[in-house]
Formats: sequence, structure tokens, C-alpha cells
Amino acid sequence: MIGIDTNILLYSIDNSDKEKHAKALEIIEDLFNNPQNYCISLQVLSEFAYVINKKYRKARSLAKELIIHLLNSKAKIINYSEKELLLSINHKNLFDALIAYTYHLSGCDTLLTENKKDMPRIKEFKLVNPFSRFK
Repeated sequence: MIGIDTNILLYSIDNSDKEKHAKALEIIEDLFNNPQNYCISLQVLSEFAYVINKKYRKARSLAKELIIHLLNSKAKIINYSEKELLLSINHKNLFDALIAYTYHLSGCDTLLTENKKDMPRIKEFKLVNPFSRFK
């Protein structure tokens, strides 16, 4: 299964980088067409809403609509527990570690993220930057 990071959702709303926007929309479309292949973290949805409210206020209704559709999709909705928190607590980027461990321990084997450098390295868990060819 595939997890998506907050930056994927942000690029699906922010079209200032046309290539990343198009790739993010492609990922979101694949999620809706093949929800059985995806996990969505409530933490990621919360971070997405937070950033939208801070930086993209004009996109709030569009972001809310996307969140509602994601929650109503057949993708696996996940959240962290005490175990993920304890694994993440000493990581220098606590919230990124929390995302990675939550996806991993929920059965995802891949995380799509632009932010590979801040994620912990976990055996049998791939970090994939879908935007790497655009740099």
C-alpha cells in the first residue's frame, strides 16, 4: 500500500509549480481510481488543513472538499497510536517520523513524499519522491 505525505496534497492545490501540480493531481486521481492501494493519515490531512489555513486561505473551500472526498474514499484511513509516538519521540523531526511510522505500522510499504531527508529510514519501507525528476 502507498501512503501520501502532506506535500502531495499541497501541490494538488498550489499550481505555482505546474509540473509538481500536475504530478500531484495524477497521484490524487490514482488514489480515487484505486483506493485499495492507498492509506491516508489523519495527521497528514490535519497538517494539510493547517497549511491551507495559514498560507492558502483562498483555497480553503477547495481543500475542505478534497479532505471530505479523501475521507469518503475507500482508501484506508489511519492514525497514530502510542507505539508510533514512542518510536518517533526522539527523532529530530518528530512529526515527519510520526507520519512514516504510522504508515509503516499500518501496512503501507511506500510513502510518497518530497521530504525524504527528514523521514526516518525504516527497513522494508520505501520513501519515494514523485517530484524528483522536476528539480
